[in-house]
Amino acid sequence: MSHVHTKNFTVRLRYATVKTKHLEESVAFYEQALQMSRTKTDADFVQLDAGGAEICVDRDDGGELNPRLIFVVDDLHALCRALEARGIEVIAGGPDKEWLMVRDPDGNEIAFER
Repeated sequence: MSHVHTKNFTVRLRYATVKTKHLEESVAFYEQALQMSRTKTDADFVQLDAGGAEICVDRDDGGELNPRLIFVVDDLHALCRALEARGIEVIAGGPDKEWLMVRDPDGNEIAFER
């Protein structure tokens, strides 16, 4: 798994999210064409092993927050300080919670978990 090392915290990819209106068809593609195996199954999503990270195939429910990339970070407080120093706003969650979410310059939501 790729790691980005900074002075105060380490970030690694936990999973990427794919939205679909046809959950079983999409999951079949990842399982059959790409030979990934399920790690978790729920009524609205399936997670698959992508060789060190996971792909989360979510049923598209039109929800507002839609992070495509979810990272694990060892120190949310340090990450939050680094983001704020760059003028990046936390749009959901926060360092005192188990996760936080920001937007990249194109408006894509990106989540970070403990």
